[in-house]
Amino acid sequence: MPKLVWRVKLVAELEPGVATETEVARIERDEVASLADLGLRLEEVKRLTAALHAYSDDVGRLFRSDVGH
Repeated sequence: MPKLVWRVKLVAELEPGVATETEVARIERDEVASLADLGLRLEEVKRLTAALHAYSDDVGRLFRSDVGH
């Protein structure tokens, strides 16, 4: 039975042909997915937004620690 999975990934290509992927968020629905259910629900948008904020905070901390040294 197919289920709906939303994946948000950051893909960085620091060198041509060499890419690094980081999954920032993942939302899965256990129910069968239909065309009418493709959009995100409000609770899913809130979880996705929280995951993106947390990830950007982590990246910001890493950047600031690298710049400080």
